[in-house]
This record gives sequence, C-alpha cells and structure tokens, in this order.
Amino acid sequence: MDLTQLNPLELLELHAAAADELRRRKICRTANNPAGDYAEWLVSRALDLDLAANSHRGHDATDRNGTRFEIKGRRLTASTERPQLSVIRDMPTIPFDYLIGVIFDRSYRVSYAGQVPHAVALRYASFSTRQKGHVVDFRRAILADPNVADLTEHLRAAELSLL
Repeated sequence: MDLTQLNPLELLELHAAAADELRRRKICRTANNPAGDYAEWLVSRALDLDLAANSHRGHDATDRNGTRFEIKGRRLTASTERPQLSVIRDMPTIPFDYLIGVIFDRSYRVSYAGQVPHAVALRYASFSTRQKGHVVDFRRAILADPNVADLTEHLRAAELSLL
C-alpha cells in the first residue's frame, strides 16, 4: 500500500483501525493518539493560527492579534466514551486566552468543537490530584454556554477540504 497516495483523513482512518487491532491484541492500552496533534493542526488551519513550538508552555497557537489558544483534542471510542480533555497544569495562571476543545469520533471525524474563554474554561474544569492539574469534561452541553463559540461546522468544513 502506497501511503503517499492517501489524504490526511484516510491516513487517520487507517491509524484508527490499526490502533483498534493493537488494543484488541492488548499490545496498546489506549487509542487516543494522534488526536491532540491532529486537533492542533486542524484548528490552526481552520482558524488561520500560528502553532507554537511543541515544547512551548501555556498555549498551542496564536492568531495575528496575539490571542493565545490552548487546543485539546479527544477521540471517543467504545472504551473512551468520556470526553475528558488531557490535563492542563497550572490552569489558573497559565497564559492562554481561549481553550479550544475538539471531540472526534472513532474515525477522527469532528463530532463537536468549541472555543471557551479562559475564565469560563476554569468554571468547567476540576482539579485532579492524581494528574496534578485541571481536567475539563468537554461535553456537548458546553456549546450551549453563551460565552462559548461553537466551532463544529467550521472545523467540519476544514476537515472536508482534506478529502
């Protein structure tokens, strides 16, 4: 199979199938990767953001005005039904203006996404002693908050441009 002929979504679907089989064989325990990297890449393309360096602490991307975005993605599967985003350490003081959460289905298709102001994200976050940071259950209901921008259709349009 010549992978160079596959578009990004076809590659992600192939990865999803391989991850499922590796988990069935108990070789891997999780099927989340590469949800975070893909979310950052997709959001940056859709919103015309500049991605920060991988090791940059505090935010993942900025816009032309210097607005800072923390981008988190979660791929939901039969074994990972909870839309909990990965831990954000030092969230009360971390320098980002907006949290963008992207929830993918098992095939890495955008299920829903939203842009949440930092102060609002703190209201939805809870501190995890085990993870030593804040976690956000990014449930679809968050999109009903009047302070949250629903990015679902915008990201789906960007996703369709990959086909």
